Amino acid sequence: MDNHDRKRVLVVEDEGGIREIAEAVLSKNYEVTTAPNYDEGNRLLSSEKWYGLLTDNDMPKGGNYTLGAGCLLIREAKGLGVERVVGMSGKPEARELMTEAGADRFLDKPFNLKALEGAFD
Repeated sequence: MDNHDRKRVLVVEDEGGIREIAEAVLSKNYEVTTAPNYDEGNRLLSSEKWYGLLTDNDMPKGGNYTLGAGCLLIREAKGLGVERVVGMSGKPEARELMTEAGADRFLDKPFNLKALEGAFD
């Protein structure tokens, strides 16, 4: 299956190492694009069609570090018809916030690679 036949997933994560791991793991089954912050993630989310979104909760937005920026992306993704939305955070309280915002699934950081691999199942 070439990249044109694969479902597209957007990964928005400000920590470079986590972003790279997520891209490597998810690229086995999806065409993956990454963004390092809310602004780039929102631009990509709004300009292209996506099957899935994997987003961190707290990240830079508008030049400032913003708590809950991932919740904003989740709401935007749901409004645009993204089929599978997965939130992730190292803060336990983010699970409820991201789920309330519309996330289909939540991954605690640090996450298990198998859990990441199956995040969009």
